[in-house]
Amino acid sequence: MPINLDYPLTPGTNQNVTDVANDITGVGRDVTAPYRTIFGDTVGLYDGAAAALVLFAGDGGVTSGYDFSSAPYNLFYLNASDYSIPGLTTKARVRVTMAVNGTQPIQSFVVGLYPLTSTGGANSLAISGGDVVSGSTVTFTDPPANTISSGLSSSFTLPSDGVYGFGVLLAVGLQTSTAAKLTALLQLAWTE
Repeated sequence: MPINLDYPLTPGTNQNVTDVANDITGVGRDVTAPYRTIFGDTVGLYDGAAAALVLFAGDGGVTSGYDFSSAPYNLFYLNASDYSIPGLTTKARVRVTMAVNGTQPIQSFVVGLYPLTSTGGANSLAISGGDVVSGSTVTFTDPPANTISSGLSSSFTLPSDGVYGFGVLLAVGLQTSTAAKLTALLQLAWTE
């Protein structure tokens, strides 16, 4: 695959080698924009969803700590060293998009990145979310009916290596006739 360089090459100098090396590693370039998405997941919530931490698992989600055996849950192993660039600081953020049907939910939806653990007996698998990663939350309060909204977390440091997933904390159960779809993305950028 060809590499497109942002500068002319000068024949017969070592500057060409340095420029190519810097272009590949990002040295001397602004690599902070745009953010790059490394993981994403979606959940659909419908009337009757309980007041709880609901882990993203397709339509309906699954309450933290309950059986996930048949849920389409995405487990994501985050290894911070996979995303490090020498000389640069890695920063993360969570971007969430939320769609709401014609019944306005009168409550808050707090989406965040959670470390996950698993347990289970014969023919069962329970996935539980731990404490939300500091700085990774996005809150939607009383989102209007028939809207699609987007929100960003603050920038945060990548958490320790481990298995993570997205969850939405519901303080109260979803009222009758309410439906919402949430998509969350974990994004990274680098600063000097």
